[in-house]
Amino acid sequence: MSRFLQKLGWVRLPKNRSVLLCVPDLPACGALPALVDALNRELPRTSLFFIAGSRDSERWIAENMARGEVLSLPLNSAPTSLLFLLLTRARLLIAMADPFWLPRSILAKAYDIGIPVIVLRSRLGDTESWPASRANLARMIDWWEPWDQEARLALAGLDVEAGRMSASLSDDDQPMLPESSGVLRRLAARRPPNRRPLQRLVLAAIENPRFGHVIAMRARRLDSLQAFRRELGAPQTIMCLGNGPSCEDPLLDGHGCDALFRVNYRWRGRGKFTAADVVFTGQKRTLFSVRPHIFAFQTRRAEGQLVTHQIFNPLCRRMIYVTLERLGIVEGDWDAIRPTNGATMIAAAIALEPRKLVIAGIDLFGDPAGAYPGDSATLNAYVPVHDPQLELRFILETLAKFKGELIIVGDVLKAKWSEFLQK
Repeated sequence: MSRFLQKLGWVRLPKNRSVLLCVPDLPACGALPALVDALNRELPRTSLFFIAGSRDSERWIAENMARGEVLSLPLNSAPTSLLFLLLTRARLLIAMADPFWLPRSILAKAYDIGIPVIVLRSRLGDTESWPASRANLARMIDWWEPWDQEARLALAGLDVEAGRMSASLSDDDQPMLPESSGVLRRLAARRPPNRRPLQRLVLAAIENPRFGHVIAMRARRLDSLQAFRRELGAPQTIMCLGNGPSCEDPLLDGHGCDALFRVNYRWRGRGKFTAADVVFTGQKRTLFSVRPHIFAFQTRRAEGQLVTHQIFNPLCRRMIYVTLERLGIVEGDWDAIRPTNGATMIAAAIALEPRKLVIAGIDLFGDPAGAYPGDSATLNAYVPVHDPQLELRFILETLAKFKGELIIVGDVLKAKWSEFLQK
């Protein structure tokens, strides 16, 4: 893609959520190979983009790093920075040494939309001469790993909280400190905070009954389990299809259903089981990629983000939706469990109390055929926000609550369920 388009914020959409790795100069490049290896271990199924601060560093990256594309920075404006961050699907922004060579709007917009920013091996120089705007940006950065004591003192002088910088100084023998690795995993998994004024406005309107009819012009919410069941016609047989290889198992052809539940949009071009009644998602792209009767969101926070997007995106049609947190479908702390949409799909189906439940495509990234049908490129692993053990326990304990006829298609989940029943 041309540098001109990238200057306008236009980037070819990556397959996965991404890490933006920002390198100011040639000396900072020496740490990149070990750091990229660490990122591959810590954040599987994540795309990587480099942003170089000099021609020399750009050339070094192109010649020495096999993985990752070097991007040009967008113009220093809020619209181009927002477009750039959205199209790169950034999960994290990592800056080496000094983050302030980056356009101010990139850092400010990352903060606004909840993309965590981490600075490794930070060197800040003379901060006393900094303008107030730069000092404010420093306090927006989520995590600092100081290179030396001078950098630590400079950060303290900028009122950066001690809890947002490492207790130890950077180590030449490690791409990042163990403390920083833990923070990276935590920040990669966190749900984005609601900092955008428009999103906060929509959230307030959603919670205010006086504005319910206005929101309902574009997004009508089902506020009870009974309303959810009634909208679906009180289904007696529900088929829940995840996106694993077993979602296309020929055995499914022998099972009819009153309601078909699916996850996200990956299945839309596969030609099988595409007439979804309910789609469970946390992705904005799903809202204009598929057209089910009902969308299902996990939490109030997700509801605020997705309804805001749906209301103001002309590609999205008026929708009916349900927010599972409001219905009490999942007990306990959502952020502690962080179930996948496939797992919450099963929980929602069981809460609707059908007589028969057919489950397939929930292969726990353990099917030898791969992560998804017809896809040999995607790493067969969970994305960083989900814990495989917590996910499995949640699914099995949820299935144990079901009193009707249960049919599981897919060897991986079927074996785990059999083991669970024998305990």
